[in-house]
Amino acid sequence: MNKKIIGDRYQVIYLLGKKPGYRTVLCSDTQTQQLVVVKLLVWNEDFEWQNLKLFEREARVLQSISHRSIPRYLDYFEVNKPQLKGFCLVQTYINAASLEKHLQAGRTFSIEEVKQLAESILKILIYLHSQQPAIIHRDIKPSNILLTNRSGNSIGNVYLVDFGSVNLAASSGTMTVVGTYGYMSPEQFGGKVIPKSDLYSLGATLIYLIAGMHPANLPQKDGKIQFEQLVNCSDDFANWLKRMVEPVEELRFASAKAALQSLKHPLIKTNANYLTNKKFVIEKPFGSKVKLKKHKNILEIIIPSRGNSKLKENLVFLGRNMFNFAIKMFLLILTYVLILSAILNGSAYYISTSIFIYFPLYALVFILCAGIYVMYIALIVSIIKNLVKGLINLFGAERLQIEPNRITSSSDWLCFKGCFPRSMHLFRRNIDRLEKVLIAENNNSKWGIAANVGGIKYKIAPKSDVTEVEIDWLCNELREYLNLPLEDG
Repeated sequence: MNKKIIGDRYQVIYLLGKKPGYRTVLCSDTQTQQLVVVKLLVWNEDFEWQNLKLFEREARVLQSISHRSIPRYLDYFEVNKPQLKGFCLVQTYINAASLEKHLQAGRTFSIEEVKQLAESILKILIYLHSQQPAIIHRDIKPSNILLTNRSGNSIGNVYLVDFGSVNLAASSGTMTVVGTYGYMSPEQFGGKVIPKSDLYSLGATLIYLIAGMHPANLPQKDGKIQFEQLVNCSDDFANWLKRMVEPVEELRFASAKAALQSLKHPLIKTNANYLTNKKFVIEKPFGSKVKLKKHKNILEIIIPSRGNSKLKENLVFLGRNMFNFAIKMFLLILTYVLILSAILNGSAYYISTSIFIYFPLYALVFILCAGIYVMYIALIVSIIKNLVKGLINLFGAERLQIEPNRITSSSDWLCFKGCFPRSMHLFRRNIDRLEKVLIAENNNSKWGIAANVGGIKYKIAPKSDVTEVEIDWLCNELREYLNLPLEDG
């Protein structure tokens, strides 16, 4: 295509990129003498009608927006010539290398530069997501982020390009799975598209920068990217990144604006005066079933049990018990049968002449029978215990009452409120601070809240089962109510 004219106006300079069905070329506008980028959807063996739909949507979206960090729409037309057939989208040219090119050239990024990049992209996303309907990029990754004019400690100008996968939040009908593996949020794999999906992609991109590994190659646990051991950054920033790439969409930041606010003003501060600034408020996580009620002299928190998971744990435990019981029962019965067979088929001489053989064998049989019955009863008790425990967890909740001078914990079940109240012997005047801690339970860890009293940690509602995001929210509410400084455990 070199030295050719596209659309009787745009003279080709050189090829910028190529992938099946698409060509991207740098051209000179013969009318304005300006450099432009022409993206072509070529009508050839790789042509797909779905691509045309996305191509036209990209053109409409770019035509409807105007942002200094996004290429500007210039023209859209169809080409129908013997040497070239297809559709062309013309955009302004940005003389900058992609983030991917910088990485391939060996450039590294400091944590401060990564934060600057995150801030710049989040500002672009705030603009896109605030449109009506919201514009969702769906393919944020290093090759679609351009950097230029780096100077000193500044990362330079940041641009977001390639809106070929763009979608509108109000779109209906069958969704196409679009994106790049490693940067796609879990809901995108199901064809679902929401503004939070862009936050996941940005988070994965930032993790790539600081960890030096493609997100798809990083270890995962429960769908969460495990990157903490590979990076050297503050806990604040690591926790921020973890929330950006939270696989459960409800537990991610509520919006790009919320993510930017949290990035610029982390929750965890050592300065007690931070509490006096009321504009930093953590909202209740979307989808959380934890209830928080504020009365005149009491703060009440009701944490429902994750019933299904708890019931599953009890059933798994019960299954293991039944398996162990079956093995022990088999061995006991086998021993019983062998001994009884020896008695019945043994020599009548030994049985009739030796009381020392006759009575011990039957005594052993009796003991074995008693053992079988005892194990059978133990199994029945275990079944009843675990089923009852599972039902209690299924319909129960942990109720926490925080008064100015003490903290009380109790349980709810069905219509019965405040059963088995347990005073925690914690007094407001003795509590130094509240901390977010990891609580080990049955070879697993879960997040919880601990009150620090003279260097000793007292777990608050240790039986509760809440997410890390919910713990952040509850810690903030408790600290504000008890007028305690913000510190991380």
